[in-house]
Amino acid sequence: AAEAARYVLEVAAVSLDDKVFERALETLGGYGNSALDPLFVELLAQRKLKPMLLAVVLTYAGRQSDAISEQWVLTGLVHPVELVQRNAIDAAVARRSKRSIDVLLDVMEKEGIDVGLIGYDAHVALVNLTGVDFDNIEDWRNYWSANRESFDPAKVGADAGKTAIPRKQIDTPTFFGLE
Repeated sequence: AAEAARYVLEVAAVSLDDKVFERALETLGGYGNSALDPLFVELLAQRKLKPMLLAVVLTYAGRQSDAISEQWVLTGLVHPVELVQRNAIDAAVARRSKRSIDVLLDVMEKEGIDVGLIGYDAHVALVNLTGVDFDNIEDWRNYWSANRESFDPAKVGADAGKTAIPRKQIDTPTFFGLE
């Protein structure tokens, strides 16, 4: 199954056809995540691999809901290749992964809030997962420390009064007296 799954990944990674890509993800699902785990763990551990293979792995993981595939996402969040990290961030948001929030905070702290693509993507992902927005890592950490135990990302937006805090408004810059 591992060789067949690797072949499916390689086809999906180079296909420009959305139907082929979707069919490849369906085919991977047919193997079962327990059977895919050794291959995906091996691929995620490699640093000199075609990043598009890992993008397919993480796109697939973003559509799953089990602990095995969540671990793939968490591993992808700290991968040294930017494309892999960005796909892992997308997968974490798609899964509504509570476990990814700590890792995203670490990524945002390392990269800088809204600095570069990874820092920006981590910030946007945290806003999407939590429903809140802060300007600095200390406020994010304080919020998460206070809310970690009771927080459910699946409920963000369902009851805005309890789970979402509106983003602060930013003043529109004025140039020559015009907005």
